[in-house]
Amino acid sequence: MNSGIRPREKPPPLAGMLTLAHVFSRHRFDWRLAAMAAVWPLGSLWAADPADIARGIADLASSDYARREAASRDLADGGLDVISPLVAAIETSDDLEVSTRGIEILQAMLVGDDELASAEAERVLEGLSEEDDTAASRMALATLEFHNVALGEEARARLEALGGQIETTMLADGRVGLHVTLNDNWTGSPDDLKLVSRLPQVLQLSIHGVRLDDQSVKQLSRLRRVDQLALFNTDLSREAATRLAAALPDTKVDVRRGGKLGVGGQPLMVPCVITQVQPGSAADQVGIQVGDVIRSFDGQQVETFEDLTNKIGSRGPGEKVVVGVERGGNLFEKTLALDGWQ
Repeated sequence: MNSGIRPREKPPPLAGMLTLAHVFSRHRFDWRLAAMAAVWPLGSLWAADPADIARGIADLASSDYARREAASRDLADGGLDVISPLVAAIETSDDLEVSTRGIEILQAMLVGDDELASAEAERVLEGLSEEDDTAASRMALATLEFHNVALGEEARARLEALGGQIETTMLADGRVGLHVTLNDNWTGSPDDLKLVSRLPQVLQLSIHGVRLDDQSVKQLSRLRRVDQLALFNTDLSREAATRLAAALPDTKVDVRRGGKLGVGGQPLMVPCVITQVQPGSAADQVGIQVGDVIRSFDGQQVETFEDLTNKIGSRGPGEKVVVGVERGGNLFEKTLALDGWQ
């Protein structure tokens, strides 16, 4: 039995049309999506009367399987007008069938040809995924993750066009993935940060010299699969950094004000032996050399290279500091102005 939503226009079949079952072939809900895709082509436009939408949503909980299927198909083709009442039903219904089918309908809109409905479906799925741990929030998150994987190649091209740098990296534990760097070449908006989540196997994201606002933090807090997040000279407040670290408990979040000395070393080695000096850096300009041992930073004792980097990170570009150096058993101090990360 059809739920009564009437077609405004039914386009001709699309040659080589990608079905939902194909796009989400690995998703646990693909059998229902396949049934929806088999009946109507993606991107159909429907004139959806509010009363018809309400009846269709009510039919999602019907005891009649055919009625539930018909309602799912028609609502998936209902376009933008369907989304708001559908989300309200997902959030308020105690019926798992309504939540499951509601997410699947949003899923169908997400990959459809109606660009406005697709964008709104993505927005509301993101909102649902951020709610307390419920079946609907987990399904919404899974839907977005599969959608993002499908858009990985497009996301990479878009990120690079906006000035992002993407390269292969290997972590100390042997994992191989992607390292994304956004620096002063970056021309994207806070919303464009969501593109990072669409890349497969992003292990590291470094943001240098890009101002981050609350919307940026909201997008970054969704990057749950990123192993290391480095934010240097981003004007991120301490409160925002704390919120971000809480949202990403499995991610190493390194927030620094942006000061840079220009040296390298082994993080946990005692003492702090310099193994690399960047040419032209602040350290190079005052004569710090490979093999030197850093003993203090602005009057504070330095034990390891990691200790040194944490102290540098608390300072901004251009700030003057005094570095205590040991070379060949001799102790001396160097006063310098820190560089900034580019």
